Amino acid sequence: MKIAYLLSSAQFAGAETCFLRFIKKAKRDTNHKFLVVNVEEGPLNDELRRLEIELYIVRKTHVKQVWRNPLIINKSISNYINLYNIIKNFRPDLIHAFTIHQYRRGAILKTMLHKLKIIVTLHDDLTTQHFSYKHYPIVKSINLFFDKLIVVSDDVKKIAVENGVRGEKLIRIYNGLPYKPADNKTKNRSHEFVIGCFGRIVKKKGQHILIQAVERLRMKIPFIKCYIIGSPLPSATDYYDNLKNCVKEKNLNNNIIFIGWTDSISMYYSLLDVYVLPSIYPDPFPTVNLEAMMFALPVIATDKGGSKEQVVHNKTGFIIKQDSVDELAEKLLFLYENPDQAARMGQKGRRRVLQNFTMQQYVKNHFDLYEQIITQNR
Repeated sequence: MKIAYLLSSAQFAGAETCFLRFIKKAKRDTNHKFLVVNVEEGPLNDELRRLEIELYIVRKTHVKQVWRNPLIINKSISNYINLYNIIKNFRPDLIHAFTIHQYRRGAILKTMLHKLKIIVTLHDDLTTQHFSYKHYPIVKSINLFFDKLIVVSDDVKKIAVENGVRGEKLIRIYNGLPYKPADNKTKNRSHEFVIGCFGRIVKKKGQHILIQAVERLRMKIPFIKCYIIGSPLPSATDYYDNLKNCVKEKNLNNNIIFIGWTDSISMYYSLLDVYVLPSIYPDPFPTVNLEAMMFALPVIATDKGGSKEQVVHNKTGFIIKQDSVDELAEKLLFLYENPDQAARMGQKGRRRVLQNFTMQQYVKNHFDLYEQIITQNR
């Protein structure tokens, strides 16, 4: 089987991390041939080259740039011709646009090579709020040109149907994690209660809710500590500054620690007692929850998005209402006061990941789908 992948970024965000985990496992465990076309250079490409994946860079041209300068259309046409030649020479059995942002390239390739099998993955909620003016052409492209749309959760699937994607186009494949042995080290801090929240720092992730909950608890849990790890999006620098100012003003510097971006994320998971994802906007399928569960941590997450499909309420953690500082503080206090029950929740969470969200399952589900599509109408 020969599969070509279209990527939208060479930086390590959620989709790109999922792809690297996927392609590592697929290359190690299968004999299939792979080709990747990315739009830019970056650290992901360095990893792909180390894996000896055939890789090409075909730069993207934004539609807005063409409107402002029609001469750029020549460059855009040249890019599509280059992409067409790469795909034609590779002769893939199937193309997988690994992010929805490659919908335009996928649709054009399908038009030029109409017998080509092509699928696309949607990692986000398909709403006008999220995609703005691109929403309508994305939905039309999926329905007209793509054989399947992979969605990462049932919540994303429901929203896609509500926004016009035909149901028969959709298949849900949960993200998977590589296996990690259980960490049996004894935590050397009997007096501390440590919380973590990792990921992009942006208002929709709700880090401000977590800070308010810690403030309410510091008298009841004197040695409470919270690690907030991640960097802000360019559009969220004001939000990040406001968080840090709030911590300073409320004298929480000893309780709230901003780490920034780090490659030592596993070390921080191993320090935690509880993981919290206080999103106030639906997270389609937040892999950080699964990572925390793999580390046998109880997880507190909000009732928006795919967290409801990961965390089993009252068994592997808690699902709480979004924007509820009171409920978050209440559940944190419960876990602090009941460490044995917190540990049992964490172990149940780890078993749930190993049963339902493994990298082996993730890769198998994709290749089963590839085979199904390739052999259709053969």
